[in-house]
Amino acid sequence: MKFYCKHCLHCEQIGRQNSTWGSIGRKRYYCKHEGVSNIRDKHGFVIDGFVGFGENNLKSPLVLKTSPRWCPIKRSVKDVDSM
Repeated sequence: MKFYCKHCLHCEQIGRQNSTWGSIGRKRYYCKHEGVSNIRDKHGFVIDGFVGFGENNLKSPLVLKTSPRWCPIKRSVKDVDSM
């Protein structure tokens, strides 16, 4: 089963669009799941939950096709399936 961050309730747009004079920028999307604060990257630092950027238009929906490798929801389902 594939997970899509576009449809996840934990995926939120935070902050403003990164726009410059004369052009519309894209938004940044972050995962606000409570399990993200426990996940560390390969160097041992806590990740900030950045999922991806939106399109370069006014509505700016998320461009990411599935979900990141570190997704806590995807990890919990894999743990249940392996039992």
